[in-house]
Amino acid sequence: ITALLGGPKAWQGRDLAEIHSGLGIDDYGFDCFTMNCEKALNAMGVDEDTIDEIVVTMEPLRDEVLNRRRGLRAETKMVDGQSILERIGGEMNLEAVVETMFSGCVVDPRVKYFFTKDPSKLSGIQIKFTQLLTGLLGGPKTYDYARLRPAHYNLNITDYQFDAVVENLQAVCGMMDLSDAVVADISEVISTLRSYITCGCTVRYEIARKKTEASG
Repeated sequence: ITALLGGPKAWQGRDLAEIHSGLGIDDYGFDCFTMNCEKALNAMGVDEDTIDEIVVTMEPLRDEVLNRRRGLRAETKMVDGQSILERIGGEMNLEAVVETMFSGCVVDPRVKYFFTKDPSKLSGIQIKFTQLLTGLLGGPKTYDYARLRPAHYNLNITDYQFDAVVENLQAVCGMMDLSDAVVADISEVISTLRSYITCGCTVRYEIARKKTEASG
């Protein structure tokens, strides 16, 4: 955590995924740990903005602690020498998948707010999303992943809404008759984006709720 927050990188040993493998830690357990950190920082008199920033900075650890990242890189999903992107049918097919997925998202009551609040930007967002998936699924990496967190932080996207978008993507893949194995691989790789898209939104909501209740 010291290194994560900008301190010296003194840790040497097994990585987080290996250390936590087999412990059965789930999202609830990780959320509890995060909230206990927040309580400790609050008791030390750390200001709320700094606490919020620390909580968000810790969020990317979730995937490693829950063992979600291990083996989920596109290059580990090669089948018969083909990447996930190639098994989809290439970039043109992926563009069609994304376009159809966006058509579903704009009418899905769970997430349509994010896709309809500024229609003028929808085309650009669709292009960026296609670029992001292209790189994730084994194609050229033209999207800067460092932009994900700042772009989504203020949107307050919950895990529920992230899952809804993934469901729309899976439904489109089914419509295009992609094999179950390909759809599963796509879903696995995309799951590594969760913490960068939600930015700890669920935890931040819970912290805010408890603070509101405590203040009456």
